[in-house]
Parts: sequence; C-alpha cells; structure tokens
Amino acid sequence: MESENSSELGTSAATSEDAPSHTGTEISAMLVTQNWHKPYGEALLEADPAKLPEAIAVAKREILTRYLAPSRVSQDEHLDLINAVAALSHLKKSNRAA
Repeated sequence: MESENSSELGTSAATSEDAPSHTGTEISAMLVTQNWHKPYGEALLEADPAKLPEAIAVAKREILTRYLAPSRVSQDEHLDLINAVAALSHLKKSNRAA
C-alpha cells in the first residue's frame, strides 16, 4: 500500500540504499568548531548578572581574536561572528537594564 501511495504522489519510498553515506571524517569536517564558540555559549548561558559582563568580555575577545587570525574566515563564519557580537551587545544592554 505504501508503494501505491508513493507512486500516486510521484515519490518513491526511501531505502537505506538511498541514504547518503558519510564517513566519520566527513562528518567531523562538517562539525567544525572555533575557539570563540565555547566562551560565546558560556556568555549566553550565564545566569549570574554579576558574572555576565566578564563572560561577555571574554567572548568578545575570542571573537576579535578570530577576526584577526591569519587563517581565512569563511562567509558563513563571518556572518556568525557578526551575529554573535550583536547578540552579546544585546545581552549586555539587557543586563544593564535589569
């Protein structure tokens, strides 16, 4: 019955043979993390308002270090860095208002 419904919709049922095959190396290459990710995440998750300014400062330093690194920053990471700085700035303003 499933194959009949699939044919009516113009699709075929996916099988394990259709699934892309990835090796551990390929998956690792897709999951690249940068040094700024950890302090950025820690700043976003900091619940203590007294500790937040320092966490934000550490994260911003790591982001600046990444900008200044000799290795090329991809367009995707460049956008991530811009968004991270904006989020940290917003978090800093929200913390001051609280």
